[in-house]
Amino acid sequence: MLIETLYGFQVGRSSKKTKSIYISMLTRPRFAFDPETAESFYCHVRHGLFHDTETRGKWLIEITRPPTGIFARSGGGEFVLNRVSFHAALKSEFNDWIEKLRRGDQVARGKMRTRMDELIGRHFEV
Repeated sequence: MLIETLYGFQVGRSSKKTKSIYISMLTRPRFAFDPETAESFYCHVRHGLFHDTETRGKWLIEITRPPTGIFARSGGGEFVLNRVSFHAALKSEFNDWIEKLRRGDQVARGKMRTRMDELIGRHFEV
């Protein structure tokens, strides 16, 4: 959910096409997923955690595995996601966005404001 929220503020709108959000975010260099793996993450990790509080499709979440990188695929087709590395990448992505806002990046600020107006407008007149 944090990925969807951050993406919404970065682009200035919500999206019902959440799969495209995950593919867009996870294929950025910081995460280094290929589109196929990003889609698998979306289907088996995001959906699994969101709907059933479990991962699916041979995805495992570990603390120290893989020792390098965010994820790895075993010979048996199992994916292993290093939650510490994933969290660090997501935190860096968030911090970069915050830094843009602090530097006064008007495009980033405008998109954030548009998204905030969209959220507030659901409940109040903007």
